[in-house]
Amino acid sequence: MDIKKAQEGLIDKKGRRKYFRELDPKLLDKPPEINVTSIKNKKRILFIVPNFHWIDEDVNALWDLFPWNLCQIASVIEDISEDIKIIDSYKENLSIEELKKQVAEFKPDMVGTTVLMDQYAGVAPMITKLVKEISKDIITILGGVYAMANPSRAMKDENLDYVVIGEGEYTFKQLIGFYSGACELPERGICFRNSKTGELENRGHSEFIKNLDLLPKPAYHLVDFLA
Repeated sequence: MDIKKAQEGLIDKKGRRKYFRELDPKLLDKPPEINVTSIKNKKRILFIVPNFHWIDEDVNALWDLFPWNLCQIASVIEDISEDIKIIDSYKENLSIEELKKQVAEFKPDMVGTTVLMDQYAGVAPMITKLVKEISKDIITILGGVYAMANPSRAMKDENLDYVVIGEGEYTFKQLIGFYSGACELPERGICFRNSKTGELENRGHSEFIKNLDLLPKPAYHLVDFLA
């Protein structure tokens, strides 16, 4: 095999993978500013780790997952949220009805969930369906590798309002800010249905966070380490 020829279709002259270049990568120098004092009614935010047992009982395909990613996003949005909760339905092995009961009791305004890979894609619509059955007014958001790689496919779910594409810390915060009347929708990092045309609007990959030291420590207090 001619390695150089094989690489021509994958890597550009600057040594970058071509799919990465097509993301039109941008660096985020500083976090977006949201005027917290302008928020009259802060939102109740719920994060859900889906129970992957709902669609896959193969013990060789399942493993322990710690929701550090949700803890990180939670720490970023604490200042603009009324309350934040993480339900790990996978760790607790909740049934759909048990999860639905907990969601209804928390009464969220916005629900975010995450799916790691295509293999578990089918669990996402199960989460959004039970959420919308509680209230059509709850905003549903999906992130994770599956959603980032397949936003159009994910948005075929009529109960899903937004896909977050890329790093979600500040994108999610801007979504909360938008629904709290404090800012506009993120310019990048989301896919959603345009309310005027009904067509999907993909705003591309979110900006890459340049200085990770700006991120607060993950909100580990929202999960049970000993569970």
